[in-house]
Amino acid sequence: MVVIFAIVFGAFTGSSLAIFSNLFYHTEGKINNETNYQVQATLPTEMFSQNNPWANVYQNLAGSVVSITSKIDIFTGFFNIVKEQEGSGSGVIFSVDDERILILTNNHVVEGTKEIRVSFTPNVTAKAKVLGKDVEGDLAIIEVIKKNIPNLSQITITVAAFGDSDKTAIGEFVAAIGNPLGYDDSMALGVISAKDRDLEMADSNLKLLQTDAAINPGNSGGALVNINSEVIGINTAKLYGSEIEGMGFAIPSNYAKGFIDDILEKGYVSRPYLGVSGQVITKEQAIEFDIPEGILITKVYEGSPAEKNGIRRGDIIIEGDGKEIKSIEQLSEVIAKRKVGDEIKLKISRGNETDLELSVKLSEKPVNNKTAP
Repeated sequence: MVVIFAIVFGAFTGSSLAIFSNLFYHTEGKINNETNYQVQATLPTEMFSQNNPWANVYQNLAGSVVSITSKIDIFTGFFNIVKEQEGSGSGVIFSVDDERILILTNNHVVEGTKEIRVSFTPNVTAKAKVLGKDVEGDLAIIEVIKKNIPNLSQITITVAAFGDSDKTAIGEFVAAIGNPLGYDDSMALGVISAKDRDLEMADSNLKLLQTDAAINPGNSGGALVNINSEVIGINTAKLYGSEIEGMGFAIPSNYAKGFIDDILEKGYVSRPYLGVSGQVITKEQAIEFDIPEGILITKVYEGSPAEKNGIRRGDIIIEGDGKEIKSIEQLSEVIAKRKVGDEIKLKISRGNETDLELSVKLSEKPVNNKTAP
């Protein structure tokens, strides 16, 4: 029996060790030109060695991600007593010249602040000011003047490279770099969990990258990077709850690059504009009133592309660029995928007339119009 026990126990242990060792394998890879993810198994000892590619990624980005602290005044108590409150976040350096350093961060990190300070190292900080912002996209650019940075020659400042977020793949390894809870220069590894996630936030409805890399307060505005040391997202939010774990979100780099171009060229974000307001016709309403599902136009804005192309109050938009339109969000998404000057094709139901097909050239959305698509 001793011999039998030894044989059985040895076989069981061997199998367990084989399974156990497999759990500690990891994968790494890169995206080729066809965006197919190539997976290569590697021994776990290399994960923590100097040859670990993620250690190189951290070194490449160490001089590009900074800590941001801000001060705001809040009103408390019955007499609205002013109390100063401090917040924290992260930022990504995207431009450096002889006079200034430009940093990309979240708008909610710097919104309403009376003072902004950037820490390049724990001992080197400087004041910054907001150069431009986008409330809907939750992005902002802040500027630091080089001559205001003490001991500038003693710190390393590098410009981050931005990658193509459209080429990211679900399951691709990524890392979040930032300053969670005030702990500077932290890095957390994870994967891309999903793309084009809708996350309704105050004043915005963004299409985001979802990741299980740890994103915590203070990570906002920091970098989500790939194995090639490219920024493919700006960390912006995390879902909280006793039943929620590992659901962080980042603004895609391609949206961020467009934002940067608009702010530096125009000082504001340029968005395509149709110029209508409307309400959803539900399936039940469509059956009751014998009309199609879609968006009932309740207002056409004066001088808008919609008005210029003959769209009227009472029309029902049922298709946009060949896709069914059954919600305001779907209509906004069709428009958002276009640029100013592009044409979209709309199918419209108008009373007893045959459905109309219109081509509408989109203009630039007025800066003061925050509601109409």
